[in-house]
Amino acid sequence: SIKYLRYADDQVFFIPKGKNYKGVVKAASNELYKIGLNVNQKKVYMWDNISDLSLNRAQEIFNLLDPE
Repeated sequence: SIKYLRYADDQVFFIPKGKNYKGVVKAASNELYKIGLNVNQKKVYMWDNISDLSLNRAQEIFNLLDPE
């Protein structure tokens, strides 16, 4: 039920409310580490709704995604 979007060097996870987002970030970090990449924990953000994400990231592409 988690949706994933990658663009350039950014990754976005769409995680339903109630799911453990920290667990998702940890799992992604572990997998990236295996191939020599690291997640910058200072750049990990969580927004409660897609409109906040769109405003904060200034990416119109998020309007094309179905948040459900």
